[in-house]
Amino acid sequence: MAALDGVDLAVEPQERAARVGRSGAGKSTVARLATGLVSPVAGTVEVVGQNLADEPASMLDASLRATVTAQILEVQQAVGATLMFITHDLALARRVADRIVVLEQGRIIEDGPTERILADPAQEETRVLLAAARATHRSERPTLPET
Repeated sequence: MAALDGVDLAVEPQERAARVGRSGAGKSTVARLATGLVSPVAGTVEVVGQNLADEPASMLDASLRATVTAQILEVQQAVGATLMFITHDLALARRVADRIVVLEQGRIIEDGPTERILADPAQEETRVLLAAARATHRSERPTLPET
């Protein structure tokens, strides 16, 4: 079984894109390929620049998570970097990304502007991730749109 299957992902200069999915979806594998930590068995990887954040806030409490993500965005904007943010948390992705790419079992199943993906998820996996984010962040603001 391939870790990734047919993934074709382009991130524009200065874009803030979040790769979202459950554990094992392929998010970190994309990062490892993009940074050259692993080589593809088949296909190619083309990267200009290497600014990746691999679930940098996943184990932090809400207050610290907000501080860390704000600092990541501040640096990204100050240097005009491209940000590929890895998370399983759609609420966190909403805070940092203009675009969300949802992976499931090594495939991109949904890709689009953050607000569209959150307001009208086309895939069941995205709806599951959205429900999990709502349950996790009930007391935090901003709230996620109901679907």
